[in-house]
Amino acid sequence: MSEKLTTERHPDLMELEAARTGEATVAVRDHVKACPRCQEIIAELDMLAVDARVNRPAVMGTPSRADEAVFSVIEQRSQEIRWRYPKRRRFLTRPVWAAAAAIAVAVLTWSVLSPHRAMLPTIVKSVSYAGDVDRDGAVDIVDAYLMALRLESGIKTPENWDLNKDGAVDKQDIAVVTLAAVAVVEEA
Repeated sequence: MSEKLTTERHPDLMELEAARTGEATVAVRDHVKACPRCQEIIAELDMLAVDARVNRPAVMGTPSRADEAVFSVIEQRSQEIRWRYPKRRRFLTRPVWAAAAAIAVAVLTWSVLSPHRAMLPTIVKSVSYAGDVDRDGAVDIVDAYLMALRLESGIKTPENWDLNKDGAVDKQDIAVVTLAAVAVVEEA
């Protein structure tokens, strides 16, 4: 308490219980030492605490009606919360998952059946795997993107990424990989 306790202003029961258990503030403790009325109340609180320990039943439980009432309220609140907010999420969840599955199927189908896949070995041979940053066996736009990310991050880049042999890995090397990734090779 910030204010000074006087004989006109006594601590409340919570403060007196704190004094009984040794958890009171200095002001409350000083007041209790000087106030016979508060000392009587603390003595009564001590007797109540002893009585509660001695006379409490061996097994304490809640009456079944109380349990049922509590569970009923919990179920009711759960239903209110469940139906109040997540409806929008449930409404959007199915279309989002369906769209994600459709995109995954389309990408997988394109990667397996793409006619450009047959040209990749020719492109790779022309750059001799020099621009294959992610080491997937093909020089593609992902390699250019990974080079750009690494260059922007400031992390040291491997020397073999210097594709134009100018002594530095820079945007010109990314351009070499980009051109190799999108180059159309004519078949003989």
